[in-house]
Amino acid sequence: MLRLFFKVLIFVVTFHYSGFAQGSAVSGSASPYTFKFFEGTLDAGLKEAQKTKKMVFVDAYTTWCGPCKMMNHGPFRDADAGKFFNENFVNMKIDMERGEGPSVAMKYGVRAYPTLLFLNSSGEVVHKILGYHDAMMLVAEGRKALSMNKSK
Repeated sequence: MLRLFFKVLIFVVTFHYSGFAQGSAVSGSASPYTFKFFEGTLDAGLKEAQKTKKMVFVDAYTTWCGPCKMMNHGPFRDADAGKFFNENFVNMKIDMERGEGPSVAMKYGVRAYPTLLFLNSSGEVVHKILGYHDAMMLVAEGRKALSMNKSK
């Protein structure tokens, strides 16, 4: 039992300190993600969405949020989820405590992390979910957002 405890303790410490920082994931950099995250402001992302006839997916995160870090090491690295989101959304990561993040949080009522926003190209919330979602669940929510956007 003590051996199991130490294995778990080592895993937790390693997991916590293994570089889970939310670095800026940019499509042009050597990103570990399969999701191509748009670099720029939300307004620029909305303009890109209008130009490409896509919706905007926003990962509203903080650097200290555990589930946010799990999203980086799970669904944002999944090949199938990345393919789906890259084809249908302008994907963005916005730190809710830096830059335009606080104003985005206020505008969209973000009070928990991660909050995952699905916006139409006018910046209106079509669908909003909270917390960690694995790749399969995230794709299902993305499909739901797309169908909700078409019904409007």
